[in-house]
Amino acid sequence: MSELSPQRENFTTASQAPTIVLGTDAERYALWQERVGEIAPPDFTDNLPVQLGKFCEPFIIGWVERTSRHAITERQHFIKHESLPLAATLDGYRAFDDAVVEAKLQNPFGDRRETIVKFTPQVLVQQRCRKATRGVLEVLRGFTLEEFEISIDASYEREVFDRLIAFQRCVDTMTPPSALPEKALVPPDLWRTVDLAKAVPVPNWGMPMIQTLRLWSDTKEAARLHDQSKRDVKDLLPDDVGEVLFGDLSVRRAKNGAVTIREKEYAF
Repeated sequence: MSELSPQRENFTTASQAPTIVLGTDAERYALWQERVGEIAPPDFTDNLPVQLGKFCEPFIIGWVERTSRHAITERQHFIKHESLPLAATLDGYRAFDDAVVEAKLQNPFGDRRETIVKFTPQVLVQQRCRKATRGVLEVLRGFTLEEFEISIDASYEREVFDRLIAFQRCVDTMTPPSALPEKALVPPDLWRTVDLAKAVPVPNWGMPMIQTLRLWSDTKEAARLHDQSKRDVKDLLPDDVGEVLFGDLSVRRAKNGAVTIREKEYAF
């Protein structure tokens, strides 16, 4: 990360999104320290992978434009979100399919899935700042250039933006960021299918899941009968009756017509 320009310093940027959304607590805290001025940004002047990436990314964008024969414009264009304290510097924008284009140089032996998971929040922020309908990653791995279109749902997007806005609030109030849930945030198109009947070894969450699924199966019919009985009680309740009592059970009709069924609870 290079030193923030005055234009960018008051915003949480797309390039910070992977750290904020998916990084460790230590990584988020270090980024927060940079943003509030407690520490200087790291100096990557002599870092070969970082400098190689900076050198190759414009080449990747140019190569994609040349081979696809579709213009990629707005290169290194800084753009703010219309209503949120977020901003992004685009690697490029492709009007042909209304897509922001983000270039990455990655280890050819790395995991493709991890690459997509890591950079999807960054592309998502670029996409929303630019108001583009699509976002794509152009990833150069060795001598192979691969294009991945990011795919998200409303739940994933909401969680990403909640984390980004919460981090910006921590910067604004000079409050260190709190720990995030340990559960990884993964785009829905990368969700895995796990067959617990065939998994070897069974994952650490597998046996509790199996036991809970069996319990669900064993109680499914009882749950269906329970729901049906609630509907029957409401259907049987005469229109001029506001309350029915039977032992520890009670049925009450509210003024708005809603019917509730209760069982008396005893304190022990």
